[in-house]
Amino acid sequence: MHGYLYGDIYLSKDFNYSLSLTRKEYLVKILKRYTFLSKHPLWLILENDLTIEPTFYTEYCKVINNNRLGRLLCIKNQENLFSLVKTSKSPEFSQCKCNLIYLGAPVRYQSEIIGVVASCQILLKNIGEKEYKDGLSLASKIGIENAHLFAKSLNSITVIPKGKIRWVMDSLVFLSGILEDTISRDKKLYEITTETNSMREEIKLMHEINMALNAFMEIKEIIKMILEQVMKMISVKVGLVIIKSGKIDNSEVVIASGISEDSIKEVMMDLKREVVDKIGNFIMINDLKRNPNLDNLRLGISSLLCIPLRIKGEVFGVMGVAHREIGEGFNDSERRFMQSLATEAAILIENANLHKESQDLFLETIKALTSTIDAKDPYTHGHSERVHNMSSAVADEMLLPIKEKAKVKLSALLHDIGKIGVTEKVLGKNGPLEDDEYETIKKHIILGADIIRKIKKLQEYDIVSSIEDHHERFDGKGYPGGFKGKQISLAGRIISVVDSYDAMISDRPYRKSMSKEKAINEIKKCAGSQFDPEVVEAFVMAFKKGKI
Repeated sequence: MHGYLYGDIYLSKDFNYSLSLTRKEYLVKILKRYTFLSKHPLWLILENDLTIEPTFYTEYCKVINNNRLGRLLCIKNQENLFSLVKTSKSPEFSQCKCNLIYLGAPVRYQSEIIGVVASCQILLKNIGEKEYKDGLSLASKIGIENAHLFAKSLNSITVIPKGKIRWVMDSLVFLSGILEDTISRDKKLYEITTETNSMREEIKLMHEINMALNAFMEIKEIIKMILEQVMKMISVKVGLVIIKSGKIDNSEVVIASGISEDSIKEVMMDLKREVVDKIGNFIMINDLKRNPNLDNLRLGISSLLCIPLRIKGEVFGVMGVAHREIGEGFNDSERRFMQSLATEAAILIENANLHKESQDLFLETIKALTSTIDAKDPYTHGHSERVHNMSSAVADEMLLPIKEKAKVKLSALLHDIGKIGVTEKVLGKNGPLEDDEYETIKKHIILGADIIRKIKKLQEYDIVSSIEDHHERFDGKGYPGGFKGKQISLAGRIISVVDSYDAMISDRPYRKSMSKEKAINEIKKCAGSQFDPEVVEAFVMAFKKGKI
């Protein structure tokens, strides 16, 4: 009874679904209305996350519910009634230890009994000497200190004439119908909402993957994006994907979240033998201690659910989710949901892999083009790719959005493409440039922007401004536009720092290269004047982490 006096609707554990707040409030109003009309506490609904406070207590219920054993006794009475109703699939009654009568009517969802709406505290006659003695005996058994007060409190319970019992039961059946309709409507709304949210998440994920591909992210990073989205939808903290050798590269690919990839790689042979090679439709283990082979891997998980990744019927990998906490497990509903997600994930991974091949070809073409430009000046050989790599590291350090990262990567790779229009004589001059030669060099920015504008494939990345800005200064003293501060594109501000650093650590015909440490110090000195301080901070941090 848990101290609630409306009666009880007891939901079975298989019905792992919570009513919405609006529906609960609606049911509360119904139950309170019935309580008011009946003039004594008849109905309540008991659900795992639903609490309805009674409008009043009888003295009897106050006494028994203030005692731990008394509360447990009430709960046992409710469970007995639910068991009777579920077995007979029809309205039933049962008698509790206090000679009170419980009446209950089944509540169904899709023809399955999921609960019982009940009326308790029904007396068929006034309390006599026998009932009083029974009350004293019960009080003694459950440890109620004032046994006489407890026995006397039975008089606070209203006696219902036998003729009214049928009316009570009919009312319960009527109320169960209202509850069934309410739960059914709410369940349908829940399913529609869940499906809509799932579709929204899938569309969002597909959009993110598309942006990631256009940002030239590695396929492993994309798979991790997919895995983390699946983990979010299943509500777990550990996930892993194992791709068979040859499907992405020439080795076994392991992607993990919430767990160390190194720890998985250490036990890869055992994990492959126990999971990857054995997988059929799924593997679901809710207590790894029962599987010593997996428990001995010491992965720090308590339960595991793995689903094969298939394309055209062929298994190319496994996606798994896991719980850490002992006692946490998976049910069939989650398993079916995971299978559905794994099917979608397999398609996304396959499409991403195919698209990545196309993007890689595009990127390699760009690199080949920039390498021919670098070849015009042997002293800057490999400069464009180095700037590309370092700029990417800075973008990662700044946690830029995927679209902005793509802009930085391509801009960095193509920032000097305009030098294709500058003669080797000027580019490779063994000494300081004359004023007219310097002006010629400066034109490579305008030439580069004009070239980019004419390449249709590059227009979607919006990198023209980044090409134009990479020789601007944060204090406004740069060229060609004399832009200042945040007027300069972010990609341009990043390339400005990286381009200068690479120039400082590279040999030139007219000077020797600086050490990396000295070049870093020069970059720091120019923060706020030549360079954006935020970019400098990210650059230095990436350098300290060994990314530059």
